[in-house]
Amino acid sequence: MNNPLNEWLQTKYVGRNTLVLDSIESTNDYAKNLLVENPPDGTVVISRIQTKGRGQKTNSWLSPEGGLYYSCILNALTDDKLTMITLTCGIACHDAIKELCSLPVRLKWVNDIQFNDKKIGGILTESRLRSNSASLIIGVGINVNNDTQTLPEDLRDISTSIYNETATCFNIYQLAALVSNNIEKYIELYHSNNHKLIKSLWIKNSINLGKKIQFVINEIKKEGIIIDISEHGALIIQSYDGKEYQLSSNQDIVYLD
Repeated sequence: MNNPLNEWLQTKYVGRNTLVLDSIESTNDYAKNLLVENPPDGTVVISRIQTKGRGQKTNSWLSPEGGLYYSCILNALTDDKLTMITLTCGIACHDAIKELCSLPVRLKWVNDIQFNDKKIGGILTESRLRSNSASLIIGVGINVNNDTQTLPEDLRDISTSIYNETATCFNIYQLAALVSNNIEKYIELYHSNNHKLIKSLWIKNSINLGKKIQFVINEIKKEGIIIDISEHGALIIQSYDGKEYQLSSNQDIVYLD
């Protein structure tokens, strides 16, 4: 089968080997199972639908036809930080969507892609050992041509799609290629130690700085304002008790505004 991304790919390796499937439980799980075959660096898995799509922590990702359900296998470096990899791929997806349709999406820590405070996509980054090395699995889910008004009622007010915002259907493979182009670009920037640039780009395109949140430290609820992110991608919070805290991606936060 010809690679359906080739028309738009500008990469050296990401997406050059692409597997397109009709229906699987999860592209990330499929990619992890593929590691025993030692697939080429940059191998991409795309599925028309997912029956058990996953998001951050234990969250599920409803994956009907019309969305982009995508996972990319990358060789990992020993000092890779998963949170910073997630933020890096967030920038890649942000740029890919803008290149596709000029929709001014924003990023929300740690893995959300939003438009007008509604979720339009998300990223799930995982790592796995493969023979004598390690791999990153970059999972991307983006609502493209699906009408989110057909989702369960509890999701309609917090979700949107490119179609819902533009009244236009787009080529999902084109978006997959644009995501691949930008993942390669920004991952290579990250691995070239351009962490300050990655951080500044993420902050520029995010909604987080200045937001009031509630969080828990040592089982005590606290409130504060997001003032920065660390070099490892942690949220830096100025608490109302005068102290500064760093929150990792496995800590729960509640936005107060």
